[in-house]
Amino acid sequence: MYKAIDRSEMTHHRPLSLPLPQSLMFIGCMNPRNSLVILMCSLTGVITTMLKKHLLTDSIVANEPSDMVMVADIRSTDGKYHRVIFDRSRKFIKFTLTEGAEEKQQSMLKDLNELICVRGTPIIMRRGLPFDLNKNAKQVDTPNHLYFYFAEKRRKRHWRIRTVIALFTTTTDKKLWLSVLDSSLHELEQRPKALLIFVNPFGGKGKAKKIYSEQVAKILEMADIHCDVVMTQRANHAFDYLKQLDSLQWKKIDGVVSVGGDGLFNECLSAIVC
Repeated sequence: MYKAIDRSEMTHHRPLSLPLPQSLMFIGCMNPRNSLVILMCSLTGVITTMLKKHLLTDSIVANEPSDMVMVADIRSTDGKYHRVIFDRSRKFIKFTLTEGAEEKQQSMLKDLNELICVRGTPIIMRRGLPFDLNKNAKQVDTPNHLYFYFAEKRRKRHWRIRTVIALFTTTTDKKLWLSVLDSSLHELEQRPKALLIFVNPFGGKGKAKKIYSEQVAKILEMADIHCDVVMTQRANHAFDYLKQLDSLQWKKIDGVVSVGGDGLFNECLSAIVC
């Protein structure tokens, strides 16, 4: 069980005493194992439906300004050829298999909000989760490879990271796409840039700290989100911490996250709305 409350849903409480940022999202979960699911949901933004395919036809893309649409022919690791389109104004990425009859061509459509990150070198994944960000990898080993990492909903409340590998014709094309996509991700207004995270190390039978550091933290690092992590040491630690923040400090926070049980969640919520 988990809860997410944004600022617009707090109108029935008495006025907030601090100028909270518009994008503030408060997240709490009773089971630290669910924290991974919650944070991946927050990274993708509020995406309830995919863009309608009839709005994404090639004819409409062709009418977009050339500087807002990028098109490239790529190859997948299985040797098949695809066309990838990135529409910066509509914020979507479309992969289309170009081999075979046109009426049987398969497409995959992804909202930019679902893209956690794009890299020129691979991240080592295990069971759909980042195991090693592999920061020491050299792009010279994968000169034309571009790695897309999407948050993908497999089942209800069950998210995993999907890797898409694209082989570009030239290293120059690969670097251009990497630069444009990376800058577009940083321009997403609803994506948090800085989070304040409270972790109860005794929550989840004492596994909360390990789950956060080994799973959740790597996803946030993939998304280039700065995190200030506070390990709570006593009751009301999170409450007291939040109450002493001044207006300048609040403006630097895009979200408050709790990893623990109901007690930690209530501490954070009480400090915010009181």
